[in-house]
Amino acid sequence: MADNDLKIFISWSGELAKAVTREIRTWLPKLFDRIDPWMSDIDIQAGTRGLQLIEDRLNNSSFGIIVVTTENQHKTWLNFEAGALSKRFEGGSGRVVPILVNFDDFYQIEGPIRQFQGVMLDKDGMRELLQSITNIAGSDWPMIEARFEWSWKDFEKAIEVARAEAGPQPKAPDVTESDLLQEILARLNSIEKRGLERPSSARESRERYGNTDTIIDILSTVGIGDVSSFELGTSSTGMTVEVSCNTMPEPKQAAAARKLASREGYSMTFLHEPTGHGSSPS
Repeated sequence: MADNDLKIFISWSGELAKAVTREIRTWLPKLFDRIDPWMSDIDIQAGTRGLQLIEDRLNNSSFGIIVVTTENQHKTWLNFEAGALSKRFEGGSGRVVPILVNFDDFYQIEGPIRQFQGVMLDKDGMRELLQSITNIAGSDWPMIEARFEWSWKDFEKAIEVARAEAGPQPKAPDVTESDLLQEILARLNSIEKRGLERPSSARESRERYGNTDTIIDILSTVGIGDVSSFELGTSSTGMTVEVSCNTMPEPKQAAAARKLASREGYSMTFLHEPTGHGSSPS
């Protein structure tokens, strides 16, 4: 691997996560030309100082994947690596994406990993993960998407084999309506607090302009998920975001999203454009 390849750190704990991580690590280089995915079980050779190598890889990675199962979500080592990745990318352009292996919903996640925007281990979730990697790596999304469609069936079969070989897993925790409401309110409060911190300089304004995670948080909070792309811009009145949707959101969802976007300093519009062009959501 070349020094300028995108280095991806994949964190795991437990037999199911280990097997899934191996498949992901093998699969990603088939889709991207210039990436270097790494997991400790494969890449640490006998006789080396494992902890030092893990630390070195953490410090030199620009993207993090956390493979989360019902077995490992409370494991100390997994949460330690998640915290280290979060600190590594704080204020930068890197991203951390949890992959939920045997959960029905992201709200079933407990503990520190909930701070990240996760994806399910299914076709839609993996497409979203690849879009995130594409944005960080600067790759050509149509090419990556074509490779994704070509390779998906084989990858899906490999994951099913990994699930079967790992055996029975703990049941995902039940989530009540009260739990969901508290989580939504907490995310809304977080977005509102960020919206109060207005840029105080041109540099801060540019940093805010490029923060696509803010838009993703807004859309996720109000339950708008069928988005093909969005494009950030500016107008005479401030910053804008144009969201292209495969399926248009409900009027109440769109109104809530516009309100939250306004607090962040954006004017948000929605377009029904199944093949829309723009910046794919990361």
